[in-house]
Amino acid sequence: MSAVQVIMSLGLIYCAIDWPGKIYVVTIVIGMGYGTHCAIAPASVSDIFGLKSFGSLYNFHIIALPIGAFVFSGVIASNIYDYYARKQAGPTIETESLMCTGRRSFTSDFTECPRLEFC
Repeated sequence: MSAVQVIMSLGLIYCAIDWPGKIYVVTIVIGMGYGTHCAIAPASVSDIFGLKSFGSLYNFHIIALPIGAFVFSGVIASNIYDYYARKQAGPTIETESLMCTGRRSFTSDFTECPRLEFC
């Protein structure tokens, strides 16, 4: 699991570098890392804690995936997108029609953290 975490960390570091085509490489590396982690984690949990409470521990492992996806993509990334969409729209904004165009709103999710409430 440590080797998988190191590979995933290198994929995230590569994501922070502004090279063309990085999204393809990062998607493959991080996707393979998560797949490997999800395959190894149940075996590791059963080896460390035994089979007596395996069902409960496995459920905690499984529930972490959608909670993490909601927090990072549903809350953090959407707030960053809305921040840059409001910035591009200027002083007259309608909240239903916010649209961010260009590269800035999407690369900021990976490379920097604008001054928002959660940073």
